[in-house]
Amino acid sequence: MDQVYVEEEQREEQELSAFTLAITQLFGSEQARLSERIWLDESDLLDSPPLAADRNLRAVSVAAFFRLGGDRDVPRL
Repeated sequence: MDQVYVEEEQREEQELSAFTLAITQLFGSEQARLSERIWLDESDLLDSPPLAADRNLRAVSVAAFFRLGGDRDVPRL
């Protein structure tokens, strides 16, 4: 497998893991499971035309957070 794809996959796994951990800490494990599916859906949108030259995975996390209902009050950690 091409090293570029391996590195991109690792970046995606790290971002998804960090996102899921944050959601778990803020809202619990049930919301975290839902958030993983939402995050993957948002990530798939980046693969739709027009394709981005640089995948902004943090933007995926932000979009997934708002789809999850991120407009509610978020407790400070």
